[in-house]
Amino acid sequence: MVQLRVMLEERRGNVSIEDWAFEINKVVQPPDNQRLKVVTLYSYLNGTRNLTGKGARLLAQYFYEQGDFDMVNAISQITLGIPYPAPNGGGSKN
Repeated sequence: MVQLRVMLEERRGNVSIEDWAFEINKVVQPPDNQRLKVVTLYSYLNGTRNLTGKGARLLAQYFYEQGDFDMVNAISQITLGIPYPAPNGGGSKN
C-alpha cells in the first residue's frame, strides 16, 4: 500500500486534496451518495485507511478516464492483494 500511496501523491502533484477530490468526482460522476469525500481521499493518502471497494472503483475509473492504465493496474492488483508490479513484468505464462 505504501507504493500505491506514493503513486497517488505523484499523480496528485501540487493540487490540494480538496480540489483533487472535486476533480475525481467531476470526471467519474458517481451518484451523490457514492462521491469520494475529501476526508476519505486524505485518509488514503496518509495511510490511515486502506483503499478498498468504492474508493478503489472510483479511483480506478478516474485514472481509466485519464488514460493512466498503470494506475488502474496498480489499484486493481494492490486492492486484490496481488503484488504490483507483477514479478518479471507479469503477463501470460504461455
